[in-house]
Amino acid sequence: MNTHVGTLPNMESETGNDCLTALERACEEEINKVKEHAKKVAVKLREDEQKLIERLKSEYESQKKQVVPEIKQPTVHLEFLPDTSLLDDDRVILGNIGALDVKKTKVGIPKYVLVGDSEDLKLETFDFYGNRAAGSNEYDRVSVEATCSGGARRELDVSHKSGGKFTFKFSADTEGVHLLSVSISGREMPGSPFHVSVLSIRNYVEKVKIGSLVARGKNWEYKNEDGNPPGKGRVTRKQGDDVTVQWDCGNQGSYFMEASSGYFQLKLAECH
Repeated sequence: MNTHVGTLPNMESETGNDCLTALERACEEEINKVKEHAKKVAVKLREDEQKLIERLKSEYESQKKQVVPEIKQPTVHLEFLPDTSLLDDDRVILGNIGALDVKKTKVGIPKYVLVGDSEDLKLETFDFYGNRAAGSNEYDRVSVEATCSGGARRELDVSHKSGGKFTFKFSADTEGVHLLSVSISGREMPGSPFHVSVLSIRNYVEKVKIGSLVARGKNWEYKNEDGNPPGKGRVTRKQGDDVTVQWDCGNQGSYFMEASSGYFQLKLAECH
């Protein structure tokens, strides 16, 4: 009996129970044939799928070799450090230079600086994959340039500590908006140059208002009242030189910001 898969034989010559039995047997045989055929098709599909996957992987590895040298340029983490190190949560990613710009760009440069004061800033470099860059290869050259409100430019001294950590100081003797440019391997970071307002003592104090974000200042005398490690807080009251702060750690206290003497127990911590 020659039949095709999925086709039952003609039972017109059979009668009664013999016909029914033969039909059931034929149906079961055809079902088995269909299943076997389906298995062969599935095996063939899996083989074709595996071949396609291997081909795509091979193409990916080939193209990745051309892209990786570019995306290994580092990302930069920059922290604004008042007088001591801030919380780890204050570390923000400025961005990354590379073909695949997948990391968000944020800025951690102070908006306001007191004229004549020196601010310590710390940079940590990481490669595209999030690994700390040692700072010993061509991708880790960090440069910082400050442009004063009058247009004069100066290169800031950047010190490389270890493990991709860099530090530099920023200060200005003239009031106005100064620009701070951060570059790696000659390429400016996303968001750079950053605008920093350098203020006189009186204008600086006037910027401190209810709701302002503050941190401990140069004349701080209250140990860990602002948290351990030192944290930030919001101004809840200001009357003359007296400023009340609600710290993120839960503490609250009153502090002095005297414009007449330049005695500051607090400083503005607003960042871009």
